[in-house]
Amino acid sequence: MLYPTIEDIAKKVNKSVATVSRVLNGKEQQDIPISGKTRDLILKTAKELHYRPNFLAKNLVQGDSRVIGFVVPDIMQSYFNEICYYMNRKLNDAGYDMVLAHSYENSKTERHSIEMLLSRRVSGIVISPAMGRDNRSFLEGIQHYM
Repeated sequence: MLYPTIEDIAKKVNKSVATVSRVLNGKEQQDIPISGKTRDLILKTAKELHYRPNFLAKNLVQGDSRVIGFVVPDIMQSYFNEICYYMNRKLNDAGYDMVLAHSYENSKTERHSIEMLLSRRVSGIVISPAMGRDNRSFLEGIQHYM
């Protein structure tokens, strides 16, 4: 079992997928009580199976990836390195992750990086555009996605 799922846990503990999901997501409802014994069994089994939440599925349900893309020309420049460091700390504090992409001051690479981030349904993109104006209309066109 490469990536254990909620279904795998449910099968192993002989409980419904809905029950396992509620426990793992902390969404237990007042009108559908879950015993402490069941909760402990589900959490123990999830740990034993090395369960990791499927953020792709969760993001589809929530409609927010909680990921911000950051496109920079060159991370080796201390200026961008420092921005990346502090931005990542602030994003983590707010419950977001960051995906870093490089443009290498190349408009085609920049566009590819942005397309990659958009296809992963990031919640937002911070970009330091590559030199030149090759992607200006493209960048203006994607604003409505964010």
